[in-house]
Parts: sequence; C-alpha cells; structure tokens
Amino acid sequence: MAYIDPGQAGLIESKIKKIASDISKNGVTQEELKRALKPTLTSIKEMLGKNSYWLHTVLSQSMIYPQQLQWSRTILKDYASISADEVSALAKKYLDNSKAATIIIKPISKESTP
Repeated sequence: MAYIDPGQAGLIESKIKKIASDISKNGVTQEELKRALKPTLTSIKEMLGKNSYWLHTVLSQSMIYPQQLQWSRTILKDYASISADEVSALAKKYLDNSKAATIIIKPISKESTP
C-alpha cells in the first residue's frame, strides 16, 4: 500500500511493479532484508513490553487457541530468523506482475462534485 499524490499514481504503480519484477528475478540480499526487518523487529520488541499486547492479543483468546502462548514466546526469534533465501523464493513464487491486482483510489475532485 502506498499513499501518494493522485497525479503520480501511474508513475508510482510502474515503479512498484519494476521493483517487484526485480525482486522476483534477482531475489533480495541479506542487507536489504536486514534493513526491511529492522523496523518490524523494533516494533515487536516494543509490543512485547506492553501489557495491552499480552492482555488483548495473547491472553484474550488463549483458552480457545493455546498456541498463542507459544507464539508470543517465539515471535521475535521467528521474525529474526527469516532468511534472504526464503524471501527470494517467496518473491519468485508470488511477485508475478502478470497476475498482480492493482487498485487505485483517488479523491473526487471539487470540480466534479455537484
């Protein structure tokens, strides 16, 4: 998802598709993955330190889904263990621009409203 100037929708769409194509063909490097994961890992560390996460996410449904207790113990390690090879394999499988669905939502201009 990208929030952009509506006038640049076509340009940004083509750039995103070019990036997806490049990742699909060439994969990602360990450095690219590290830069992409860093904010997520930071967010998970912060989330683990909040009572609201434990109460509303982990404990609220743990009677029905007891595996949530284990997930909460391993979430940081699980994300940190993602490899560039895994991401590259998924990119090859799923980043096919010929099958991409693109939705562009633009605001109604003031001139076209009654």
